[in-house]
Amino acid sequence: ESEISRLRFILINKKRKIEMDKAMSFASPSGVGGAVDVGKVLLGLSGEVRKAAKRKNGPDRFNALFALTYALAQYPAWIPEAEQNGEGRVLERAARGIEVLATAWKTLLQERDAALGIDAEFTRPGIEALLGNFERMVAGMDIVDKGSFDWRP
Repeated sequence: ESEISRLRFILINKKRKIEMDKAMSFASPSGVGGAVDVGKVLLGLSGEVRKAAKRKNGPDRFNALFALTYALAQYPAWIPEAEQNGEGRVLERAARGIEVLATAWKTLLQERDAALGIDAEFTRPGIEALLGNFERMVAGMDIVDKGSFDWRP
């Protein structure tokens, strides 16, 4: 199988791009020296996921959850920050946020592609690849139990 045939794409429309900008602002490094705001990301993750999952329709929910997951994957500095600097409540909230994200995806991906406003050729395989990569990324975290990012419907 050629390397090109294994590439996955997610088509980005205007609304998806707007959501990506918001999510990047949430997950990206900020503050002195570009450090990740652990409280913003880890303590706020469950709330961000819940807001995304409550959007008015399938495409809006998909766009918001995709953007949040993509941003977390693009800025993984929150992972070591959580493990090194987090204590008690922060670690519990971070682990819970990851579980809430997985559950939101599991629920959302049960819907038909048309109901989510996505195409079957590029975006569905693309999001499944992104979620698989994210699953592997968080599986190595000390704060996450194996299998806690169970996103598959």
